Amino acid sequence: MITLVNDIKAKYEAHRVDLTEHVVADNVNVITAADATDIDTCYTLAQDIMTQYIAHNADAELGAGWVYHNGQNLVTHILSFATISFTSVDMVTKINEMRTQYLAHDNDVRSHIVPGSNNPLSLTLVELWAMSIYAPREDSTDLLNNIIIDSSVIDYIKMTLYF
Repeated sequence: MITLVNDIKAKYEAHRVDLTEHVVADNVNVITAADATDIDTCYTLAQDIMTQYIAHNADAELGAGWVYHNGQNLVTHILSFATISFTSVDMVTKINEMRTQYLAHDNDVRSHIVPGSNNPLSLTLVELWAMSIYAPREDSTDLLNNIIIDSSVIDYIKMTLYF
């Protein structure tokens, strides 16, 4: 989760000023949070990415009068949320959605001159499972030490070791 949120930050920051994609660099919607190093800084960075992405993408959602974009998004890339709670399940879900929506936005052929030059990290199946299945218990604020391991992960590891 920490690697992914840092990667989204790096790619978004490159994207917003990329003049091969935009008519004018977006120097307003800047992520100011530091790179994530633990669960607390991951939460802070995820909040900042969400806020800046919503504002940046809003320009591409307009029907006319774009400041940064070449036109309106072909389809909407609006996030389905406006808050992130300090639980790993919520953070994982919403960071994954931010990755998906940002990727779609970056690759949008109508709102960008040359789309897709700042795509975020591609995760392997195992990494995606680790983000979605290895989830700390919701009743704890110690998000790194209370891990639940789903039996499907154990079965996958066994299959991998035997084949």
